[in-house]
Amino acid sequence: MQMFTGYIKKGINLKGYYNNKLVCTNLIKKRYDELVDGMISRNMKHKSLLAEIDFFKDFKYGEIDIETNIKELNSRCPKCKERFIDQ
Repeated sequence: MQMFTGYIKKGINLKGYYNNKLVCTNLIKKRYDELVDGMISRNMKHKSLLAEIDFFKDFKYGEIDIETNIKELNSRCPKCKERFIDQ
């Protein structure tokens, strides 16, 4: 989620992510908040704040396809792929 915020602040287009159904831009903030809550509930420290950007509430681009996201994650993270195979 931090990556998307950084991209938006730098003016980098997220079109490839939302066209490939990997992100729904107006849900970035909500998903980030859920991840932080999960970290805190596991007594993990969280220090990086997500920048408040109107983009998240004012624009909705994309949709999320779970299967596409799993395939993308598995292609980028060998450890994640192992976990999915083990399940």
